[in-house]
Amino acid sequence: MAANEITVKVKRTSGEQMVEMTVAPDLSVQAFKEAIQAKLGVDPAAQRLIHKGKILKDDQGLDVYKVATGETVLLQVTQRPAAAGATPSGTQAPVAAAAPMPPTAAAMAGTTAPTTGIQAALEELSSNPPDALRLGLETLLKVIDNIIQNPNEDKYRRLRPANATFNRKVGSLPGGLRCVREMGFTDGEEEGTLILAPSTEAWHHLNSCRRLVQEKLDAARRPVPSPFPGALGSGAGMPFAPPFGGMPGGMPGGMPGGM
Repeated sequence: MAANEITVKVKRTSGEQMVEMTVAPDLSVQAFKEAIQAKLGVDPAAQRLIHKGKILKDDQGLDVYKVATGETVLLQVTQRPAAAGATPSGTQAPVAAAAPMPPTAAAMAGTTAPTTGIQAALEELSSNPPDALRLGLETLLKVIDNIIQNPNEDKYRRLRPANATFNRKVGSLPGGLRCVREMGFTDGEEEGTLILAPSTEAWHHLNSCRRLVQEKLDAARRPVPSPFPGALGSGAGMPFAPPFGGMPGGMPGGMPGGM
């Protein structure tokens, strides 16, 4: 490897392929995609490249993202390459820097993401004291809503579990980090980070998780009913409460026999 080159690993998010690429450190992302095409046969228009939780933009150089020797760039295939004979001008390539936009209601209809894992994680989280549970659920809901409301912002898809505030609200709770991982977050290339790689499947799953977290939070916020309705006060609400004034009949003269 020449002094002015870097060697990085390119790994598909599906996990079935990983290759090493030796390129110039200031190579444009678009040119890097074309080099990946030569190695893996994936059309550049179908590639989304992610480095340390950030989506690489075609018009930027690898040096802008501080891609260094020995690091890994994730390759996500966002669509199939155009069929042979198709008119290139008739196909609009996706913007490589954009995360998947929210699906329409019609697209969401009938879509069911597997939720067994997050349900089990939420049950474990429910073992925490009520106040801690509510705070943890509110924080998870905030994480999800930030991503849904800002789908193109990388920063909302990256978490640092060691952050003092996050650790207090979620990370230190039994079931807290398990919930985060079941939402789709995985270890990032940068040590100590968790990232959520953007994809249509991840979007559907995140929406399913949001519904379950909201349901759990609603239940946690409901006041616990008293086991003895009306017990406070006169005692009239307690069916077993004896009437005031003593035993039946009042026993006005004491016990029989003048005791």
